[in-house]
Amino acid sequence: MTTEEPRQGPALSISELAASKLAAVLQERGLPHHGLRVFVRGIGCSGLQYGLAFDNNPDESDITIESHGIKLYLDPTSSQYMWGSQIDFVETPQGGAFSIHNPNIFDCSSSGCSGCG
Repeated sequence: MTTEEPRQGPALSISELAASKLAAVLQERGLPHHGLRVFVRGIGCSGLQYGLAFDNNPDESDITIESHGIKLYLDPTSSQYMWGSQIDFVETPQGGAFSIHNPNIFDCSSSGCSGCG
């Protein structure tokens, strides 16, 4: 029988800047009571592919986190890959975008993946 090590820290967090930007977007779209669903859409050689969606109907099995006034929803499957990740907002000369810093980087070369040939 194996036991899982307890996970450290919050399942997911959001920076104050990202929360502020997200609150403004939710207000602009008339969705003041919605939160942000964060999920893994796929895994490939370029790493994890993330999805973000507005949600006002979390599932019972979701992990719900409230940070800086924003509700974040993370499904159990995605939490296996994303535990400890942080959502941030990055400003570039081309504009701004939400980004996810994930400390659980998926390294295809060390996992034995042969999907790319």
